[in-house]
Amino acid sequence: MVRRGRCLGEGVCALERTEEAGVKGGPTRASRAWGVAFMTIASGLGGLGLASGATGQTLPQFDLNQFRPSELTTDGFAVSNADGQGHLRFGFQVYLDFSRDPLELQVTNGPIPDQRLQLVHSQLTGHLTWSLGLWERLVVFMDVPYNFILGDNLSSDAVAFLDSIGLGSVIPAGRGLGDLYLGARGVLYGTRENIFQLAAQATLTANTASASRPQQNYLGEPSKSPNIGGWFELLGTFNAGDYVRIPLNVGYKTAFTQDLPSLDIGNQLTFGAAVQVLLAQDRLMLTMEAFGRTAAASGTGFGGSQETPVELLGGFKYRHPKGFAVGLAGTGGVTSGYGNPDWRLIGMLGYTMPEKEKVLAVDTDGDGIVDEHDACPKDPEDFDGFRDEDGCPDFDNDADGILDVDDACPDEPGPPENNGCPDPDRDGDGVPDRIDNCPDEPGPVENQGCPEEQQVVIEDDQLEVLDKVYFNLNSAQLQRRSHGLLDNVAEVLNAHPEISIIRVEGHTDETGPSGYNMTLSQRRTESVVRYLIEEGGVSEERLIAEGFGETRPLVPNATTKMQLAANRRVEFHIAEAGSEDTDDTPLEE
Repeated sequence: MVRRGRCLGEGVCALERTEEAGVKGGPTRASRAWGVAFMTIASGLGGLGLASGATGQTLPQFDLNQFRPSELTTDGFAVSNADGQGHLRFGFQVYLDFSRDPLELQVTNGPIPDQRLQLVHSQLTGHLTWSLGLWERLVVFMDVPYNFILGDNLSSDAVAFLDSIGLGSVIPAGRGLGDLYLGARGVLYGTRENIFQLAAQATLTANTASASRPQQNYLGEPSKSPNIGGWFELLGTFNAGDYVRIPLNVGYKTAFTQDLPSLDIGNQLTFGAAVQVLLAQDRLMLTMEAFGRTAAASGTGFGGSQETPVELLGGFKYRHPKGFAVGLAGTGGVTSGYGNPDWRLIGMLGYTMPEKEKVLAVDTDGDGIVDEHDACPKDPEDFDGFRDEDGCPDFDNDADGILDVDDACPDEPGPPENNGCPDPDRDGDGVPDRIDNCPDEPGPVENQGCPEEQQVVIEDDQLEVLDKVYFNLNSAQLQRRSHGLLDNVAEVLNAHPEISIIRVEGHTDETGPSGYNMTLSQRRTESVVRYLIEEGGVSEERLIAEGFGETRPLVPNATTKMQLAANRRVEFHIAEAGSEDTDDTPLEE
């Protein structure tokens, strides 16, 4: 007695449910009698309508194994998340899945009535997958399966029966390469930080099973042009907080149409859903998954129990921080679709290059330049447009010795006399104006920037005279031979109005009374000042006359004529306006 079964004639039937003695209902081996789904039987043999001695036609070829491993170690086992893998991160996985009784044949009449023949007793499939992340949102991957298939030890009567109807070749044994999968995944929206993620995935399948073993029946698609197929999927993932993820997969898979009695094989709609619980900082994943497929078009087995294999899976994956992964899962078929085993056991080992550790950016001085790239991590950059990229404050940009806060030209080196600004050179003779005796007339350096030889040199704090100022003996009367020197001093002062005050200092030697020497030195400086005013045209307000007598000798305790002559001198010191730098020694009358 067969209920809701789909039979080939009266002798061979593919069952969905049965209540025959010794067989229980539900998704057991009795509910997976799908052997006839791929059989074409000649007519004319007795009550079966098959001729004696007839041989079977070419048997259909399809991939019996309905489990296809996910692409990344962060995915579930059969259901994928909408994740990328990170730029240039490489990964691989090795899957082994063992299924028991994925294909049976139910005989309801004939020489061996009411028998269930286990055409495929068990199947072991190994998968080697590779994946490579490109940028952050693209992953390319490949899956190479290899199958080991064992048939049941059928009785001699069963074998003779199958031979008599031309189905002897349905008894499988051996091993072979499966169909190659090569694809890419693109993340369209979202990351783990978002509630929802979406990705699209496209996979090409190459009919390598038939290419390597033309007479295969259960390893892959038949060898027909163009020998490639496609699988197009949308992957969605809902992230419910930090610990729960819910991926959903829907897809369309192409396959060669095979019009078989009691079963339609062709293009398929694929689907999958899972609930994943993440523990131990995402290292441990507990997953419950449901996955399957059905015929793509109504009228060709769409939604039919035999064309709709569905499995439930439970398992775990552990991912080590170094990138290694291990997992174990078990499944069971919940419909009578072809290829659904009584049970399936899955194990996996994998590795994905770990993400580079994210270095926490530390900016101790708060200048916006992280310490790793900051040459002065404890001193904030001043961001004044000068070497702002090194993270160090530049207090003297032009390195002229004048701090920028006091430098009138902070980016151009210049002497303190110019407040840090470069020396101007009005006449372009290469001698800066501040030390050029003739700033408006070009001249060589050896002439202090003048066309003619000079007897005066402008120093930082004085006008150095290259000759002596001569007076008559014991007198303040200037000798004529000193007029040229004093004329040169007047010319320099008139050319440099920025020299606001010149203090003319007179000094004597130690011969004679000190009081007399003090008075003589004062009278002599006044003679020099008078000459500069009357003959040189220097403003009186710019000149101070001050005699120091014998109190500031160049050569203390002088005894020789040369030493005494060195102490008798007139000096021209540059002083600030209103400043009179006098000696602490009181003047003697």
